[in-house]
Amino acid sequence: MKPTIVAPLDAMLVMSATAPAYAWNVTWLGHAGFLIEAKDGTRVLVDPWLKAPTYPKGYNLPDKIDAILVSHGHFDHAGSATELSQKYKAPIVGCFELTSQLQPKSGPEGIGGNAGGTVTVKGIQISMVGALHSSSLQGADGKPMYAGAPLGFVLAAKGEPTLYHAGDTGLTHDFMGVRDAFHPQIAFLPIGGHFTLDPREAAIAAAWLGVRRVVPMHFGTFPALSGTPAQLRAATGSGVKVLDMVPGKMQVLR
Repeated sequence: MKPTIVAPLDAMLVMSATAPAYAWNVTWLGHAGFLIEAKDGTRVLVDPWLKAPTYPKGYNLPDKIDAILVSHGHFDHAGSATELSQKYKAPIVGCFELTSQLQPKSGPEGIGGNAGGTVTVKGIQISMVGALHSSSLQGADGKPMYAGAPLGFVLAAKGEPTLYHAGDTGLTHDFMGVRDAFHPQIAFLPIGGHFTLDPREAAIAAAWLGVRRVVPMHFGTFPALSGTPAQLRAATGSGVKVLDMVPGKMQVLR
């Protein structure tokens, strides 16, 4: 599958400003993993990790997946990407260096890009934006191997609210750039701390993004990820709705 390059700013401004808001069907797969389905039926996985301690027991993914988005190379985000790409014949979307290493030898070919790039997978426009983190895969010798730059993803579809999955990131003024370029309405933000934003920092990120709805992620999987949605709710106040999700249960986000 070859990427279709579009003009992200103009297209997304038109989508967010002129079209009626429908909804996305979103299922949290634990940790930072999500199954996201647009109104037209296009389905993408973001950072799916089937071995996550918080992956919903007994949950079965649908029969069709159109793309697998991977924010960076760490095992808790990229660990299941190759397996799922091969199973669903779905391209891996992410940083060029990462997709070239993760794509199955038998195909499909990955869709590699970098911050600033936008590709289209059926009915969903996927824009890649920067993240403040690191990215590596485990080499054959057990040592970290360079895997390109970490990314976040902005998802837009005709008539639907714009979603922003921040990947793993710390606090950065780049959130203001995401706000100005894409006007996201719903942000998926890590809150666990230690490796990423903690709840206090995530509240600041939400303010800089200008979003009113936040889906907390990347918390509670390991003891070090101690941030909680309750702490995020207290830090954001009444101006932001924290959307608690249950792993394996589909939720309509609008």
